[in-house]
Amino acid sequence: MPSSISSFDKKRAAYDQYLVSFTKGRSDGRFGISLVVALGTMVSCWNALLATGAVPFSAPSLSQAEDNRTRVVEFMRSPESEIAITGTSLTYRLPTSAFNSSTKNVALAGGSSSSSATIGATVRPSILVIELNILDREPDTDLEELSRLIRNPPFGIPALATALSPTRAAIAAVYHLDEIFDERLQAERKSLPLLLDALPAEITQGADLDHAVEAWENRPSRSEVEEKSARAIVSAAEQVETNGGNAFYVLLPLDPRLAATEYASRGVEAAKAIDPEFQERLLSVQWAYDQIRWDPDGAHLDQRSAIVVARQISDAIDQRMRADISGPVGHQENQ
Repeated sequence: MPSSISSFDKKRAAYDQYLVSFTKGRSDGRFGISLVVALGTMVSCWNALLATGAVPFSAPSLSQAEDNRTRVVEFMRSPESEIAITGTSLTYRLPTSAFNSSTKNVALAGGSSSSSATIGATVRPSILVIELNILDREPDTDLEELSRLIRNPPFGIPALATALSPTRAAIAAVYHLDEIFDERLQAERKSLPLLLDALPAEITQGADLDHAVEAWENRPSRSEVEEKSARAIVSAAEQVETNGGNAFYVLLPLDPRLAATEYASRGVEAAKAIDPEFQERLLSVQWAYDQIRWDPDGAHLDQRSAIVVARQISDAIDQRMRADISGPVGHQENQ
């Protein structure tokens, strides 16, 4: 009996020592190698699917931040277009189907116009349109970095893999999100002439507009952020022009009461102070105010007005390109 106890104690002591020292046996090494190989195979297969375009473009999102991330990924993955539209939620609603040339919209709802412009410039469009209405939002450096990683191989596919997880892709495939997106785009195109043939909505000015005007009048100055945004926007414009393209600034129309606030002019004043070519890049648009209506907040265009504004911007771009203006142009008609 004592000898058996002694043998047991020795085995237990050896095992305890193994646990303490974390000594690796041959089986441990084989398991670790197998685990690494399995993970590597899964990642390789996923990246291969992404590279072939077999993964759905559309992905579900649960927040505005996720929606903007998905929007950037879709923008970077979609076919090249002549025009890239950038900005904030004011520009987000502009339908690309209303433009005369192939157009992509990477405006970020609730986001930074400068980050949107930076992302738009990465795809080297022939024409980059940059909204200047709101420049007091901090840049989203994570989204900017994501766009650069997607654009520049060999890091593009892994960056895309983190943005479009297998779970999101599976949900998109099961619920046919790509098909739903395409159907909505087709319906949007078919509805354009019907909406334009309809009369503009009734003009209403309620409590929501009063609150919006008060908020804009009392919004604190963020001159440092506005200056930083303006510099980033100028950099994006210069990047496109260096590659042989054209960059245009645009001030979207606002309800007259909002347009009269000091906050409404901060963005354009910041850009004007930074960019010596501001007047040349500013797109001249004579807004059809009798056809334009806004949501109750007085800032965001309603569906019909978004079409009207998109077409006016498109026509103004065509006019500029036909004129082949080389010197300063007339100032855009402000709000």
